[in-house]
Amino acid sequence: MSSIARFHPSPAIVVASIALLIALGGTSVAAVSVLAPANSVGSTQVIDASLQKKDFKPGQIPRGPAGKAGPAGPSDAYSRSVAKVTLAATPVTLVSLSIPQAGKYVIWAKAWFTTSALDDAAHCTLAAGTDTDATWSYFMGGERVTVPSLVVHEFAAAGTVEFQCAASAKTRAEGIKVTAIRVANLTSAG
Repeated sequence: MSSIARFHPSPAIVVASIALLIALGGTSVAAVSVLAPANSVGSTQVIDASLQKKDFKPGQIPRGPAGKAGPAGPSDAYSRSVAKVTLAATPVTLVSLSIPQAGKYVIWAKAWFTTSALDDAAHCTLAAGTDTDATWSYFMGGERVTVPSLVVHEFAAAGTVEFQCAASAKTRAEGIKVTAIRVANLTSAG
């Protein structure tokens, strides 16, 4: 026992021991502060899929890989325009549009009318198969009146859309257009 009581460490050993403690202690403090910053949650606290959007600040949500693209829906569109047609008392076909393939369609037609008569009325029908939309428009001489029509139809095979109007021979239809767009789903009530 007398040999332990007599041992006095040299100043070099004291300095080396203090340096070793500081070095090891500093690394531990650094590791704890890097791996677990204040107010943080580590992977051991997170259960799979338990984090939600509200748990992140704006701009913090990591972007993962994009999901698989779904199948492309129908996107075919057909259109035909005619500059002008003089009307008659019996229906005149303003424009006829061929639909080359089966499918569900939303079909629009429009024309605007002018007359040299004091007043006139135009009766128009947009027809696709048995589905039709009929409109009446009354107008005075010098007025320009636009007539729109809309119909939905499912073609079982290729078909035709007809846009017809009747008025006096003093009335002219201009800016005539029919457009059909094929859609994936079509629900028509009423």
